[in-house]
Parts: sequence; structure tokens; C-alpha cells
Amino acid sequence: MNKNFTQHELDRAIQDLKLKKSPGEDGVTNEMIQHLGKNMKKKLLQLYNTTCTTGNIPQIWKEAIMIPIYKQGKDKKKPESYRPVGLLSCLGKTMERMVNTRMTWYLEKNNILVEEQAGFQRGRCTEDQITPIAQDIEDGFQEKKHTVVVWIYMAKAFDRVWRDGLLFKLKDNGISGNMFKWTEQYL
Repeated sequence: MNKNFTQHELDRAIQDLKLKKSPGEDGVTNEMIQHLGKNMKKKLLQLYNTTCTTGNIPQIWKEAIMIPIYKQGKDKKKPESYRPVGLLSCLGKTMERMVNTRMTWYLEKNNILVEEQAGFQRGRCTEDQITPIAQDIEDGFQEKKHTVVVWIYMAKAFDRVWRDGLLFKLKDNGISGNMFKWTEQYL
């Protein structure tokens, strides 16, 4: 889990980059990263491993250019009619992808994620949550029983994540050392 990232991990993250995405403040695009030569990829891997072992993340990777995107059909004079989009460094997002891939592998390998969790999981979606509920409702109809469902909508839930609680959960589930240090600094 806390070993240095490999060239294979970097190559895979670079291969998965989406093209034609706007860059962050540093101006580096995904296309530029994909066209790096072998020696520059080695240098980039060294940079990523250094940030991971030291926990020192370039500040520019954490800074976003905020662009307001208008929500169709809303009053253009009201601030809530716009959704903010943050343009982050593609270099930072590539490193984030590598950390995420490794953490996800660890959590899946050790069966830490609960079966009911569909969010932020590969191959899982909202329908995975709705299907069992629909089945419970159907079963209730057939058995002439009541079925109660409570829906909770949490607006801006990600913005409200309790960072110290998240870090505690990571540590409690075995995320430690370099991975923990990097995540703590990134947050």
C-alpha cells in the first residue's frame, strides 16, 4: 500500500486521462501529459513519489480556477442560478487518480466497503440501490404489508464532509503511512 508508485501505475493513469479537458492554473493539459517522453515520465513519477513520501504537495495542485456555469431555466441575476466548476491541475488530478486507484484496490481487497454502497464504486450505480427497494415495495404489495421508504437529500454533501472524521475513518481502516499523509495534505 505504501510502496512507491510504479511506472506501470503512472502509464495506466495517463492512458485513462480524458482529452480536451481544461487545465488548471499551471496550464498543463492531459494531452501534454500523454505526449511526455519516456525520460519525462520517469521524472514525473519521481515527482509523484516524492510528494507521496514527504506529503508536500505543490500548492498549485490544490488551487482551482472557478468558472460559473449557468443552470438552464434559472434567473441569470441570482448567484444560485450558477454551478461552480473548478479547473484543477491535470498533473495533480493524475496523481489523485493513482492514489484513488491504489486506495480503492486496498479497500476492495480487504472487503472494507459495505455491499450497500454504490456511490464512488466501479460498476455500481443508482439503479443498484433502487432495485432492492422496488423489490421490497413489490413484496409488500403481494403480502399486503406496508413498506416505508425515507429519502434524504443532502445538498452539497461533498462540501460538508467532516475532514477530520474522514481521515479518522481512513486510518481506522488501515490507510496509513504515505497514502494517509498524502491524502491528509491534499484535503
